[in-house]
Amino acid sequence: MMLPNISYTFLSTYKRCRKRCQLELIKRVVPLEAVDNRPFIVGRVADWLFTKWITENNYREGWMVNKAEDLFNWFAKKFHIVYKGKDDKAKLIFKLKNAVTRLEACALSENLPDRNLTLQKRFEKTKNGLNFVGKVDIWMPDEKIVWDLKITESSKWLDKFQLMFFAWLMSMIGHEVGTVGFFAPLMKRKYLQEHTVYPLDLDETERQTFELIGMMKEGNWQATSTDCWGCPVQDYCEEDVKIDRMTPKKSGGFTIDVGDVS
Repeated sequence: MMLPNISYTFLSTYKRCRKRCQLELIKRVVPLEAVDNRPFIVGRVADWLFTKWITENNYREGWMVNKAEDLFNWFAKKFHIVYKGKDDKAKLIFKLKNAVTRLEACALSENLPDRNLTLQKRFEKTKNGLNFVGKVDIWMPDEKIVWDLKITESSKWLDKFQLMFFAWLMSMIGHEVGTVGFFAPLMKRKYLQEHTVYPLDLDETERQTFELIGMMKEGNWQATSTDCWGCPVQDYCEEDVKIDRMTPKKSGGFTIDVGDVS
């Protein structure tokens, strides 16, 4: 089986459920138009607004929130968003406006207008016959800092491995990264969570990465998720999955029993 470009998204999906990674990202059994983009639309739009606010509008006060609703409608049409209930769209737009308002305040408090920034920079490097890729949201090359923008209130989406993967990939290309962080304006406590990058971190990231790739090459694609609720490829999964709808889990899913892998 030929592996696609190796990204953090690819590796993290494999760690959550190997079967899902195979079906969704290698076999691509779900057509692009059938992918549910609703959970990601606020983040997508906020990310686009943030980039345009800096690169084309010179940090103009209030520009993002004023453009939020029109751009949301454009993205929603482009990605065929299906709403959940009559108030869903209004709630999503409210969340977006709140996100970019907070984002503006956090960005200005970190003196971003006075710092040298490179936004949405894609890096790519071939190693051991594999192509590794990553897109960095905010890079400050003079300060050797990388931030990933996260529009979320939950710390469960802040995976340090993602930051170290970026630092490892950039180091292979020749860009030294001394500090990595999550820039998360909606976090209730600390919106900027930074970590120092040490050589041992890069070595460990490389070890973990190639360990996962080794498992893939060995054909290790069995279902490993503990919660299949909401999985976009569950209808295509070959596993014998029984959902007990009377036992809700904290994650919003349900208790499942996964059959043996043939």
